[in-house]
Amino acid sequence: MNLLNTKAIIYISILLICNPVQTSNAEPDILSPSISSEAAVVIDAGTGNIIYAKNEHEKNYPASITKLMTALLGFEEIGTNDNLSFSKEAVMSIEYGSSHIGITEDEILTSDQAFHALLLMSANEVANGIAENSSGSIESFIESMNNKARQLGANNTHFANPHGLHDESHYTTAYDMSIITRELLKMPEFLEIMEDITYQIPITNKSEEIRYLSQQHKMMNVKRDSSLYRKDVIAGKTGYTNQAGHTLVTVARQEDKTIIVVLLKSTAESMYKDTSMLLDYGFENIYINNMISFFEPNNMNIFSVSNPFKLSNNIELSKPHSNNIVTAFIILGSIMLFLIFIIIILLIAKKIKRRKKNHYTNYINKKRSKNTKSKS
Repeated sequence: MNLLNTKAIIYISILLICNPVQTSNAEPDILSPSISSEAAVVIDAGTGNIIYAKNEHEKNYPASITKLMTALLGFEEIGTNDNLSFSKEAVMSIEYGSSHIGITEDEILTSDQAFHALLLMSANEVANGIAENSSGSIESFIESMNNKARQLGANNTHFANPHGLHDESHYTTAYDMSIITRELLKMPEFLEIMEDITYQIPITNKSEEIRYLSQQHKMMNVKRDSSLYRKDVIAGKTGYTNQAGHTLVTVARQEDKTIIVVLLKSTAESMYKDTSMLLDYGFENIYINNMISFFEPNNMNIFSVSNPFKLSNNIELSKPHSNNIVTAFIILGSIMLFLIFIIIILLIAKKIKRRKKNHYTNYINKKRSKNTKSKS
């Protein structure tokens, strides 16, 4: 069998093992977590493969997880040692009572202070200030946000502001936010800020008080809620408006595996519970998912010669998480048995064909011999 046929057989066998055929009225897969959030996605940050999805392409309001895109563009445009000055529009155009840290007109923050305020405290006026200092105006920055979304393939997303306060034309999907987050993870500044659970902004040119910031994502801040804290969570962003409900982005890492979980239209009661279940599910299934994706028909003959575990689109197969080694061996064993079965069938078919050919040859020879004798 050639390589293409071998891969096809392996692909089919994996699908049969991991995704048994179901009738139209079959019950949902009992191994998948049942969550309350209306939309969710889990992706492998290394490959971009989807591990779990629920209404992942359904448009919803993102609320403050919008600020992940604001941070992404801000990191690209603002230097690490730059100072940011805040205009009257930046500090006065946000809704009364929305998230802020009390910045005033013409106040100056360092870029590091501004990004900490954006990502830890979800400060809306700081989002506006980053937008102005990045693109010259909030309007130009919003245009850049939408251009960036299209560039990344977030095609069901449209931004109307840099902070996420409600606007009918400001929407995204769980999947789109996962690929935006995946791009943000390439920024070392982002992960450095995420390491700071608390942070202080000292006295500025307009404020005589020290501002104390702390991480709002409860799975990252043991002091905020020790029952929800997870050591493997390395980054995240919360969001809430009346219209969006609770939104949550969470990034977790175990060994050399990183996954991203995005929830939209969730509730205060369910968002962390749902996220924890999806994190567990993601790490339990990441290796199996990558195996299946590797043998998809679109990847049928694109092995790299130098590295057989690397595809031509620069995506490498993930190494198995330690908890999945037994499962991986079971699947690989099943694949080998399936291949052995196919080989046996082919050998039997070949043998039968040879016997038929020999029988036909003998028949012809006997007939020719008989005709020769009759003529003589």
